[in-house]
Amino acid sequence: MVQVSDGSLRFLAIFTTIHSGPALSIIGIEEPELTVHPEVLPIIAESLIEASDHSLALVTTHSPYLIVLFNVEHLRIVEMSNGISRISTPDRKQIEVVRTKLFTTGGLLKIEGLRIASQE
Repeated sequence: MVQVSDGSLRFLAIFTTIHSGPALSIIGIEEPELTVHPEVLPIIAESLIEASDHSLALVTTHSPYLIVLFNVEHLRIVEMSNGISRISTPDRKQIEVVRTKLFTTGGLLKIEGLRIASQE
């Protein structure tokens, strides 16, 4: 009898979804980091980045270890206030901090959280 971990099954499901059959128009994955070994996250991120060449790839996460694998300009922050959801790019100051390599997106997430861009 062969036993496969939940993390291995989740990784295989994500990888198969991304790479099987004709290109999907939208790929949505909620918290792909759950139950998978952290060293697998770069493989998942790379697969999603490749898939984004031909599909809209939407990924939700709270993982500072996963978001550092994506370009800060591609991240979107979702915020709910008074029952209304807003989706925006990260705050300009936070983007600049990441670009100048003072912090990573994961570091900012741990320290102060990623903030939604102000409506100026």
